Amino acid sequence: MIKTNREKKYVLFGAGEYGKRAIRYLSEEKIAYFLDNDRRKTGTNIEGIPVYLLEEKRSELINYTVVISVSKEKEDTIARQLDKEGVTEYIHLKDEYSRIIKQRVENSKQNLDIYQSAVQWIEDNTLNEKAICYVSGGKEGYPEVTGYFIPSLLKWGYREMAVSYAQWLCSIQRADGAWGDAAGTKAFIFDTGQILKGLLAVSDLLPEVKDTILRGCEWLVSKIESDGRLPLLNEADWGVGVANAELVHLYCLSPLKEVSVRYGIPQYGKKADEVLNYYKRKHREDIVRFERLSHFQAYVLEGLVDLGEVDLAREGMEVMAEYLDRFGYVPAYRNVGWVCSTGLFQLAVIWFKLGEVKRGNQAFAYACELQNESGGWYGSYPTVQSKEEENTYFPYDEISWAGKFFLDALHAKSIAEFEVLYEGNHALENFHEIDKTSELYQVVYESVKRSCSTKGAETVHVLDVGCGWGRYIRRLSEDFPSVNLYAVELIPRPLECMEDLKVHKAVGSLTNIPYRNAEMDVVYTCEALEHAIDIKNAIREMARVTKPGGMMIVVDKNLEALGCMKMMEWEQYFDENKLRSYMEAFCEKVTVIHGLRLNEEISSSLFSAWIGRRK
Repeated sequence: MIKTNREKKYVLFGAGEYGKRAIRYLSEEKIAYFLDNDRRKTGTNIEGIPVYLLEEKRSELINYTVVISVSKEKEDTIARQLDKEGVTEYIHLKDEYSRIIKQRVENSKQNLDIYQSAVQWIEDNTLNEKAICYVSGGKEGYPEVTGYFIPSLLKWGYREMAVSYAQWLCSIQRADGAWGDAAGTKAFIFDTGQILKGLLAVSDLLPEVKDTILRGCEWLVSKIESDGRLPLLNEADWGVGVANAELVHLYCLSPLKEVSVRYGIPQYGKKADEVLNYYKRKHREDIVRFERLSHFQAYVLEGLVDLGEVDLAREGMEVMAEYLDRFGYVPAYRNVGWVCSTGLFQLAVIWFKLGEVKRGNQAFAYACELQNESGGWYGSYPTVQSKEEENTYFPYDEISWAGKFFLDALHAKSIAEFEVLYEGNHALENFHEIDKTSELYQVVYESVKRSCSTKGAETVHVLDVGCGWGRYIRRLSEDFPSVNLYAVELIPRPLECMEDLKVHKAVGSLTNIPYRNAEMDVVYTCEALEHAIDIKNAIREMARVTKPGGMMIVVDKNLEALGCMKMMEWEQYFDENKLRSYMEAFCEKVTVIHGLRLNEEISSSLFSAWIGRRK
């Protein structure tokens, strides 16, 4: 009987081509070594993994799961050899890979449920479509969180909600330019800073917020003392006994820097620098020490990252990492065992921004597991290590800002993981170019060709969302040199590879396309929608930028092809009818084409195209 233990590392039997595939399928860090019957391979390495003979490692194989990684013709021979040697814990590569894919699909569904439940909670706790409440069931909008929710909503495609939030905030600005509590009776520096972030994020959609922003900045700058200190207006605002609480004001400075550039007011940027330099000079040790609630400490450290003070932020995060590495989570305070949900999400954001993906994922996953059935998060939760302690930060209230930082962490995770992916240049060589005979390219080519035939090519605007290295754009530029081409990608690096092309390039995402309404004649996305997470909003964004009568095209993996390729953590394959229904909300009859071949090596069952004409 063949048995396997999923907790054990793998030993790959077969150090040939199939063994190399197994490294990609099973992950390098989970593989201990190779076995092979070819004595010439003994002592060599395959991608850094050593190769041994079976006789050298026979006695220790009980500690591993052996994966037979050879061609189908040789599988039975290797299995008989292992049986003869008394090795029972082995499995065929194709079976283990199928199990992994099945588990990833199940995990992906669970991940998507976390996102969808969180968004539903946000919608349920948005009051009159204009403001988020303080805690679940609240009856008043909370200005501070409503403000810094706006950039998060825009990233994920909730433009209308973001605009409504902004309009409400403009309507409640105090006469002195500040914001505070819902009643407006008390002004807060921190709250004003967060609202300015939100209004700046939406200012391209609502240019009229400029005057509101400038009045807010003027008030904020007026509170900066001559030496650069930006004190609390009321020491009790952040709770009794919070160590050097005014350090959180570092999280208020980025809007001043942005306004100085956007509106040409350099004195605001200089004032922000004065505040930053004051706290670096006077309170450097306090900045990096873990002396306050993780939620507040994360404000301080993310504020530094946003101001470009990466080294100092990294120093502070190394302190937090000591707890993460020791316990698997970061406690709410350095001397307690319970955790702060929003603090974990914020720390994940910072680690992702610093490129520390593993730690970011660890903090993010821990916080996700705390989600309540409602889709929200309490402010804090006990842990196994905190049996006798009482968690005191909103232990029974679902706080609205946890949802905001969940969205931010998920977005930062996507960026960080794509940066790692693109950094692995050697693994992406096949994605730099696409053959013009590829059936995937031909779907896009034919739509652009038809658009050019009905109007002059020089008036046709074509957008590739999730363009990668620009392999489709590059071919289109050759085939249609007069067409106006546009490219959007999540990070700048792949866009930089198209400097030789006449292409309008922008950083963005499928849920936040940085182009105007009804600007494009053809909008397509190839093997990118699978990473978008919020598929409905991605399709809505594509539709928003497509002209009436223009073409919308999705080329991606269909649900029937599960198991053909390795999946990323949040990746999705698509059900034909479900994706068609999303597109039909904006398009006339949607045509679906199956069996598209990328090349001779990729299964023809993997790719499908959904093609619709914008209503």
